[in-house]
Amino acid sequence: MQDKASFQLRFCGSAVEDGGMDVAQLAPALLSIGNLIKIANTEINGRESAVSIKIEAFKKGSFGIDFAVFTNGVHSVLKFFGSAEMSGAMNLLTTLGIVGGIGLIPLIRWIEGRRIRSVRENDETATFTLENGETKEVKRNVLVLYRNVDVRQGLEDSLSVPLTNKGIDSIEISNDIEETIVIGKNESEFFRAPELESSELDESIYEVWVQPINVAFKENNKWRFSDGQFTFYASMSDKTFMDKVNDDLAIAAGDMFKVKIKRTQRESAQGLSTDYEVLHVLEHRQAGKQLPLPMEK
Repeated sequence: MQDKASFQLRFCGSAVEDGGMDVAQLAPALLSIGNLIKIANTEINGRESAVSIKIEAFKKGSFGIDFAVFTNGVHSVLKFFGSAEMSGAMNLLTTLGIVGGIGLIPLIRWIEGRRIRSVRENDETATFTLENGETKEVKRNVLVLYRNVDVRQGLEDSLSVPLTNKGIDSIEISNDIEETIVIGKNESEFFRAPELESSELDESIYEVWVQPINVAFKENNKWRFSDGQFTFYASMSDKTFMDKVNDDLAIAAGDMFKVKIKRTQRESAQGLSTDYEVLHVLEHRQAGKQLPLPMEK
């Protein structure tokens, strides 16, 4: 059974007074809204739930979007804070804050970029407490969306970015149930996606023979090495060795170094990254093709 809920999005300002809008501004906003709804639906209803977004009509200075949610081919009926039953599509809009006043968008507007002291959650709800002691209770799924990096990026692309365009002063979100939400240009910063701090996943220190490919003489520049299997960049932290390099230590193609390396893996919004740091150069073996013999000492 098809489950449907509708809302309208209106761009306001001098850029749309004549009923038109630059396609370079409109197209990315439309795509971002569609992606935002799809990501939120997957987070709330799971990967097996499908959602489609259809544009019903373009109106003067605005356009309406119609979308439907399908969950395993069965009409989804949910409850929101003990209220009357609502469809899965309406629940999705309510959790995002497009409908109702206790979803993600109203939560971000309430926070206003202020520091969050704590978040307390249980099976049904989550309570945000700000540094000044103000609190706000939301449905737990709102917290789930608030913490989702892709959802927050979708909000930035859908709301914050369009508001930075010249001639767009506000964005209005309306439906047939609730009052219209008006987001002004001064609120655009609130909807910017926060940067995900990198977290360290693993650190290891080991010794290995390497060959230099590129040598960096400037401080803080990275060297490029090969261990015979793959190449990598590494910072050089051995000050004693660098002093020798700066004193014209001869380094030729084919030279090998036995080094103690620290490898650190981190996770960030951009994904997995690996950093290498040469802690000590233990041995420098110059290139040569002399045959090894059992020489007497």
